Amino acid sequence: MRIEDLFVWSGGESGWSGIMWSPSEGWRIKIFVVLCVAVLCGMLCGCGQRDVLEANGVPRDIEIRFMWDYAEGADVDGMTVYFFPHAGVGRVWRYDVSGRAGGKLTVPSGVYDVIAINNDLPDISLSGTNEFGTLTANAIEVSGLPDVSRATGMLYGASLERVEINGCGVTYRQRDGTLKQCPQGLMRCWPDSLSTVYHVVIEGDKVGTHAAEMAGHLKGLSEGLLVSSALPVGDDTSVLFGFERDGDNEVSGETIDFASLRERTHLSLELTAYCSDGKKYVKVFDVSEQALNSSSPRNVVIILRDINFPDTDPSDDGDVGLDVGVDGWKEVDVTYDTSDGWGN
Repeated sequence: MRIEDLFVWSGGESGWSGIMWSPSEGWRIKIFVVLCVAVLCGMLCGCGQRDVLEANGVPRDIEIRFMWDYAEGADVDGMTVYFFPHAGVGRVWRYDVSGRAGGKLTVPSGVYDVIAINNDLPDISLSGTNEFGTLTANAIEVSGLPDVSRATGMLYGASLERVEINGCGVTYRQRDGTLKQCPQGLMRCWPDSLSTVYHVVIEGDKVGTHAAEMAGHLKGLSEGLLVSSALPVGDDTSVLFGFERDGDNEVSGETIDFASLRERTHLSLELTAYCSDGKKYVKVFDVSEQALNSSSPRNVVIILRDINFPDTDPSDDGDVGLDVGVDGWKEVDVTYDTSDGWGN
């Protein structure tokens, strides 16, 4: 190719007063194509433009790290992490990570909504695992006892929306809302308590000696919890738990379950006293207000003060019984054992 093919001469009004260099038409097209290719390469190689990236599905190695700032006392055996396609179309990827620290994962590139929960609770079942917004933890019903569930244990969980995994690393929003871009592929998430601890204290004169054993039946809890929003769902259920003697004038018990829905909260505590003569007596207390006004929604303390047991009279063999129908206590025929005893 000749140099003349690249440029043309342009003269002024009075002869050759100046020279203007101009590319020919063919070379204008070639230069335009080269520039387009250069710009596209820059977009593909640079991580500033996130909309023009590799196709989804390329395996990428990342690291997930669990930050326990909001649940420092958590003691879990392992975590399960779900990667849900953000667009709602595609495969859900599940990974089990041992321990509480985190670990390495190989995840196909793409945009995901992520949920992480501990996987060491045998009394919880999961449903709705095909979508981010429907993953639900459910309390398992006690066999033969309708509307009575096993204590769930402490469920911890964390969720992250629109996590982008690609050749540039991981991009996601942290718990405080700030955008995090990590070229090393490190993703942090902050599990928090999802279950509610109910600690019940009963105070009264000789409350620890008037009955051989005591048990509690907490009613009005929720049978499930929507993990992504930490909101209780499902029908009402209840849970049975035992008490321990903390002295002659105080007993206490504890259970861990899913809180009731706030718009229909009616929480009641049914106390059962087991006497040495084999009889059982029940009294029901409304504890809704204490649960609603608790300073910590995940750690509810219920205190029943000045609880007066019916007058008791030792039998001939020294056993203690309760009089029927006194002070609101009613004798009942309880066909199930709700008591764990006095911590023996």
